[in-house]
Amino acid sequence: MVRKPCVYKNLVIAMLIAGIHIIDLSEMTGIEYKALCKRLNGDAKLSIDEAISIYEALDVSVPMHKLFARSDA
Repeated sequence: MVRKPCVYKNLVIAMLIAGIHIIDLSEMTGIEYKALCKRLNGDAKLSIDEAISIYEALDVSVPMHKLFARSDA
């Protein structure tokens, strides 16, 4: 199975800096792991509420619009 990369490069960087894995982010936000994977690799749309939940869970100083700037666009 080929894993697709996350389309939110800045989000991945923020997660790496914070030492947070996607499974941790799933638990922190309450977004089901498989659903979160689909949203972050671009196979499903990320809702505003989910983006806010992720942003708050990461507690970063990066502006939200930069954190969720798609790198595949």
